[in-house]
Amino acid sequence: MSREGLVSFVTRVMADEAFRSELKAKPDATLAQFDLTAEEIAAIKSADPAKLEKAGLDERVTKTSYMPVEMSVGVNPLASSTTLYQVLSGIFVPKAK
Repeated sequence: MSREGLVSFVTRVMADEAFRSELKAKPDATLAQFDLTAEEIAAIKSADPAKLEKAGLDERVTKTSYMPVEMSVGVNPLASSTTLYQVLSGIFVPKAK
């Protein structure tokens, strides 16, 4: 596991709107910027809480209550807290039509 790569990724994706847009447009190239294992990358792309936890991203690492997330990633920016799961779902999970 690459703990530093995971922490660096989480910090960036939760705080940087432009980075989230880049991740959505070019996920493989964007994720390649971080020291992540194939399992970690698969977990991130799945946006599945169980897979993310198995890869080392538990709620303590993924939850923040200070960072509003744009509606463009499918999360209410007025919510009291936003989790990594919600952010990644907005990026990687297709919206129902």
